[in-house]
Amino acid sequence: MDNNIEDIFSFNYDNNDNNHYNNDNNNYNNNDNKPNKLNTFSGGKALIIVAIIVAILGVFLVGFFVGQSSYSGIAKDQPLVEEVYNLVKQYYIEDITREEFNVLFSAGLTSVLDRYTGIMVSNGQPSPEYGLSFKLDEYSVKTITSVKSASQFSNKIMRGDVVLGIKFDNDTEWKDIKHLNENTFTEMVKNSRQMALKVDRAGEIITTDLLSKNFLGREKLSTYMDTPYDGVGYVNLLSFDDGSADDFLSSLYRFSVSGNNILLLDLRDNPGGSSLELSMITKNFIPTANSNDVVIRIKDKYGKYSDTRAKSQSINEFNVNGGSVMMNNNYIGDKIAKNTGKPFKMVIVANDMSASAAEAFIGNIKHYMNPNDYLLLGESNRTFGKGIAQGDFRLDGYPNMVLHMTIGKYYVLGEYGTSEANEFTNIHGIGYGLDNTNIKYERKANILEEDAIIKACERALATFN
Repeated sequence: MDNNIEDIFSFNYDNNDNNHYNNDNNNYNNNDNKPNKLNTFSGGKALIIVAIIVAILGVFLVGFFVGQSSYSGIAKDQPLVEEVYNLVKQYYIEDITREEFNVLFSAGLTSVLDRYTGIMVSNGQPSPEYGLSFKLDEYSVKTITSVKSASQFSNKIMRGDVVLGIKFDNDTEWKDIKHLNENTFTEMVKNSRQMALKVDRAGEIITTDLLSKNFLGREKLSTYMDTPYDGVGYVNLLSFDDGSADDFLSSLYRFSVSGNNILLLDLRDNPGGSSLELSMITKNFIPTANSNDVVIRIKDKYGKYSDTRAKSQSINEFNVNGGSVMMNNNYIGDKIAKNTGKPFKMVIVANDMSASAAEAFIGNIKHYMNPNDYLLLGESNRTFGKGIAQGDFRLDGYPNMVLHMTIGKYYVLGEYGTSEANEFTNIHGIGYGLDNTNIKYERKANILEEDAIIKACERALATFN
């Protein structure tokens, strides 16, 4: 077993497995207290995760996980029970006594332990990538929020389509999914190999053939687009998963040579990901960055902490003439001032599905940037509010089983220019406030035609020009 501490913070709300566990080489401030069993996986890309989300032990979801394995007899496996209890007692963010564990074990742990803690089981096969992302509203209506360009669905389904029905694998009839809850629907999508969709697109009913969810190539996690608004360039960031920092820096390069000075950064529905990617992305926005800039602090139940600091990064990017140019993640404002002669400004658009690392990024913007240089808008009035970190523990004698457990809370420095600027704060269950005045939730095939993006451009020009 290795002894690395991994700060992991991501939020899984749709059929995408966004838990990416990246070793950030953090220094624990008391190495004598390192967990001695912590190990990690690259989330979802190396494993098919069978989530027993509704309980750590004793409960299984029939028909909703690969392999159709039954864990009804797990309670009789005393060595496993003892190992899980010892790990929960030692590392779970809250204290759990043996008596409490026994009671919770018999009833299922979900009612007390958080939604992110559970046993993950793998059959050792590569996980399929998912071409679609969904958003569920309060009535469990499923709306397509993104279609990956490499997906077989990309020429069949569009952003904004409302899902009416679904067929999996060998189904002969459409399943009415209108009232399926989020967890059930997510598991059904995650663990099927093929599916077809019936959707409502502005009153027109459209169906697809049965298509494989696999696709070739990695989704580009960030792209740049010119907007119809003079001076404003659009960059999205879909997650902080592996490779997101490279994709984002490539997008920033295109923004830096576009002649625009106002960056519209789209973090809507961004579920978070890796603290390493966060540290490299954040560095682009620290005016006087140095190696001591803390972007995230993880504290365990004992008050011990590890800090992740802003990290340097560079990529080879191709310019308009086809030549190669080195792009680094120094402060983007210096590049914009040099290329345009104008000050760099930014407007961030987020929503209640922007979580975890996406929220930590917003917190870092509020700490490192002058509030006169950015706006924070939203499709909702607050971000999600996830401020806890998870770690993975391999279970002795069970090579296909991992205990995925909340091991700490993460903290971000306070807002620039305030008395709390140098104090670490945790936003779990709170999130960050967003100005959503007259902004409606909307998904269209052309992102630049969506209400939140239009309003963001207009607000940016009215504020910064």
